Amino acid sequence: MKKYIVAILMVPLISIKLYSQDATISEQDLKLFAAMEDSVSRLKSEKAHYFNQLVVEDSLMNFGKRFLEIKSSNLLSSELIELDVEPLELAAYNALMLKYEEIKKQIKAVKTSLIQEELGVELYNRIKRQLRINPSFKAKYEHVIDEIRDQTI
Repeated sequence: MKKYIVAILMVPLISIKLYSQDATISEQDLKLFAAMEDSVSRLKSEKAHYFNQLVVEDSLMNFGKRFLEIKSSNLLSSELIELDVEPLELAAYNALMLKYEEIKKQIKAVKTSLIQEELGVELYNRIKRQLRINPSFKAKYEHVIDEIRDQTI
């Protein structure tokens, strides 16, 4: 019975400790996090532009129009028949989607590597948690990220 009482009494202490850990995010940590997020955001933008160029340059995709039509069909055979999608078009679409998945994996690998090597998973998670629950912390982050973006322009 004493174990249960002690355990119940420890819960507030544990939550106070967790809260204090969240509160110890330094300005430098926030800047590092913002720089990392900005870097990943720029990488996503570059890769999106690259992928869009692949779609537009594919002669079977009609400057991207056919790609969008096939994509909107959700690859349902009835809709593909209705759109009169040729096997070569479908093969080109599938090849582009494989490239898209490869790009997504590359971005995820870069972000994971940056988190682990530059920031640390624990700090990353603390910052993400504070961004969700603390509006003033989020405002501070947005100010820092705006400064970083202004410097890179």
